[in-house]
Amino acid sequence: MRLQSLAVSLSVFLIFLTPLEAYSGKKHKSGSSREQENCTEPVSSSQDLGCFCNGEGHLESLQILYTGDSCAASSHHQSTTGVQCSGDPKGAERVRILATTNESETHKQYAVSFDGEVSLDQAFHLNGTMTKHEKLSPTTYLYIYSLGGQLLQSVSFHTSCSQPLEIGDQFGSFVLQSGIRNSEILADGCGVCGGDGSSCVDCLGVPNGGAQVDACGVCNGNNACKDCEGTTNGSKTVDACGICGGDGSSCLDCEGVPFGTTNIDSCGVCGGNNTCVDCKGTTHGTAKLDSCGVCGGSNACLDCGGEACDCFGEIGGTAKVDSCGVCGGTDKCLDCAGTPFGTALLDACGECNGANTCLDCAGEPFGEAFVDRCGVCNGDGESCVNCTAVNLASVQGQLDGNGFAMKQLVLKAMKLF
Repeated sequence: MRLQSLAVSLSVFLIFLTPLEAYSGKKHKSGSSREQENCTEPVSSSQDLGCFCNGEGHLESLQILYTGDSCAASSHHQSTTGVQCSGDPKGAERVRILATTNESETHKQYAVSFDGEVSLDQAFHLNGTMTKHEKLSPTTYLYIYSLGGQLLQSVSFHTSCSQPLEIGDQFGSFVLQSGIRNSEILADGCGVCGGDGSSCVDCLGVPNGGAQVDACGVCNGNNACKDCEGTTNGSKTVDACGICGGDGSSCLDCEGVPFGTTNIDSCGVCGGNNTCVDCKGTTHGTAKLDSCGVCGGSNACLDCGGEACDCFGEIGGTAKVDSCGVCGGTDKCLDCAGTPFGTALLDACGECNGANTCLDCAGEPFGEAFVDRCGVCNGDGESCVNCTAVNLASVQGQLDGNGFAMKQLVLKAMKLF
């Protein structure tokens, strides 16, 4: 029968080992009453959980949280004459805790309900099955040591029904979180006495967890169902031009390329070269060169008495109509691409419609300035480093056979012409 009882106690204790977060951090006032001492009725608390013990049975185990507090933090329902506390661990991050049935820490003949290292804000269990009577003793003595063996705090309180125990009671550095009495867990994972563990679980089922259902109805989701305007389950998206809810047309060129550079010319032709401009430069104009090469002329040169004449009607003259439709003109209307009245221009490097690729970092065409290794234009490469100066020209010559130096000489020679 005793072995069967021990098996039941151990099985329930394994369930109890699940980490609990029952302690709410709210303190209780010290004191006692006839009802508290006899535990005939639950003692009122902020959580309304009642006593650990009610005058029946024995405590087999307790779950206790180590807080590192001083004795001044004590707040419980037991008589102050039955509770002892001295010392202060001062929030020690990791300590050794010893729980015994004897008030002398050095006594050899004590029953141990816990002996091990515990970190700050970590829970541990007083296990009555480790003792002779397989239950906690009427009084439990707890000692906190540094890992070097120095006693930091000693605490004792009643662990029987002679004094009330309640979820959240604090004795120095120790806060009661839950316990097992008569093989029954007194509080669930949410700290609810007799609860089913569901009152504090998040959407993932974790007690006191932080997971929440997002606006899309997804547990621990990231609101991925929101559109670009932040509307839940909205339909608006960012178009190719980066516009939320746009139709993708605001940045298209005439060829339909987003952020493209092709434009409609004066003739209304996408990518055209203004071929509809007449010889007078009028878009969709009707002026044409006559047989004499005169823009809008009346072929006056044909009436020169049979003699050859130029566009001015001068017999033997050499004047001709230029590409701009001007008699004796000099093609001033041509752009750099040779298009009459075109828009192409020479860049700073002399390239028609070029991109100024010959500029150095100082903006000088065919200049010699370059960005050094420190990102400085025409720098000496030393502003960002703290090391012995190096002849970079010598190093460059070793690396490329003086190819860079030859390039600079060629560039200088080109500037002379």
